[in-house]
Amino acid sequence: MRSNRLRGSDASKELIIYAKDKRTMDKITELHEERSGLITQMRAMVDEKEEKQEVLTPEDETSWDSMESRVGEIDSEIERIQAAAEEVASKSSI
Repeated sequence: MRSNRLRGSDASKELIIYAKDKRTMDKITELHEERSGLITQMRAMVDEKEEKQEVLTPEDETSWDSMESRVGEIDSEIERIQAAAEEVASKSSI
């Protein structure tokens, strides 16, 4: 009959996997929060201009482009982290 307790190196492996998963989730959460903040800033910029019935200035457009670019970078980074985590998870279950 097999014991439900992890032994020696199995327990260590489980702790390492948990720690990596925790760090991965923390990083993804951090990135989602940064992304959300950027989207909020972008919406506020547009809402303010609409309220004042103004158009975006060249400076606004530059700022918008920069934020939009960073959102794209964050999306790509999240995808890379998730793909790497899935690969590690599939290898650890073998």
